[in-house]
Amino acid sequence: MGKITVKHYLNTDVKKITTTKVISSDVGDGIAYLRDENGYFPIYLQITVNRKTTKIRSLTHIRLSKKEYKQYSENEPYDSEQKTIFVNGTLKEELDFVHRILEYFINIKNYDYTKYDIRDIITYYSDRVQQALVPYANKYIKDSFHRNAHIADLSKIIDFKSNYPKDIISILNKTLSFDLTTFLTEREKQCIDCFSYFISLLPEVYLTSVNIRLIDWLNGHLKDDFMKNLAISKLGASTAKEYLSIMDEMFQKADKDFFLFTFSIAQKTRMS
Repeated sequence: MGKITVKHYLNTDVKKITTTKVISSDVGDGIAYLRDENGYFPIYLQITVNRKTTKIRSLTHIRLSKKEYKQYSENEPYDSEQKTIFVNGTLKEELDFVHRILEYFINIKNYDYTKYDIRDIITYYSDRVQQALVPYANKYIKDSFHRNAHIADLSKIIDFKSNYPKDIISILNKTLSFDLTTFLTEREKQCIDCFSYFISLLPEVYLTSVNIRLIDWLNGHLKDDFMKNLAISKLGASTAKEYLSIMDEMFQKADKDFFLFTFSIAQKTRMS
């Protein structure tokens, strides 16, 4: 077990910049540029586990002036209400999900965090579920290509990283008049339907909305919400049970693949 504390600090030891981007509703693209000769500095995370402290740059990449950081740390508003909502919301969310990730990794799974780069742990488990699960959902599509050599070349024109399974099926249907569903097993069709149903339940993530991350299922919160939704759905008890099992299997595979993720990073580091 490990005692975990996570907090932000303004790293004034690094080179300052005098211009930074902020979110603004007063300009066309939603981005405004501010200039301050006193400088903007990056926000860092100070993470302490069992009295051992690690400092890494915030995943938000937010920069603030000394005055702005004081406002954030003392929960005071900025000149722009929108910036107050965005900056404070984003940074406070980061503190929350970083703590939950380390709590899961160290105190629930009992993994030895000292063997890994703590930034890699946070980066992996904070990934939005939409991106984190795409490889596992699209495996059902890839399996159908592997079984059927005469259609395998179609996989070369598909962007598996950016498209969900049903999007791929739709694209092939619209562009080539090709019905991939005829090559899918009933189980694969059910898994794809399940994934689509799960994704449809996720709220839109825009600006200040809370991101739904890989950790949210693994620590039980998102799984509980999914179970509640299944209980009131019209899917039927048998289908609901299958859907829960399918999603749980996807998330457990993603959890185990953290070690492949870190191995891949290590390999790239040695080759560079």
